[in-house]
Amino acid sequence: MKAIITNIVTGEKIPVTARTNHPDSHYNRHNRPVWVDDDGQAYFEVGQSGAPLYTVEVLPSDDDWRRERRAAVWQNPTAAAAVRTRLGARLRDERERRGITLEQLEQATGIKAGKLRHYEAGKYMPGVVETNAIANAIGCKLDITDLTD
Repeated sequence: MKAIITNIVTGEKIPVTARTNHPDSHYNRHNRPVWVDDDGQAYFEVGQSGAPLYTVEVLPSDDDWRRERRAAVWQNPTAAAAVRTRLGARLRDERERRGITLEQLEQATGIKAGKLRHYEAGKYMPGVVETNAIANAIGCKLDITDLTD
């Protein structure tokens, strides 16, 4: 986990990473997490009892960022409609590129052609299972994070 620690006295900001072992292993016999900078300097003062010398601002990971982005999209009706439209267009383009008809896709997935038309038009959002079934039948891979730009 990456973070920025700030020295309370000087205001210096130091990028650090949480590690389970101290760079100088005899200091960390109990295998407690420590913050370590790029030069291998460990900061024990963070999170210790008493008056800390540093504050910690944990930086979000890529997974956290993607999760928050997806949640924001689904809470915003305009953004959700844009995702439905992009997904539908992508499904239609991939299907047509491979020369698969809606009727063939219906037979392969068990999803009615009318419903598939609505998905491709962006009127409805297929669920995860349906999206995977359609993508597998078409022979393509879809990632929802590609659609939320």
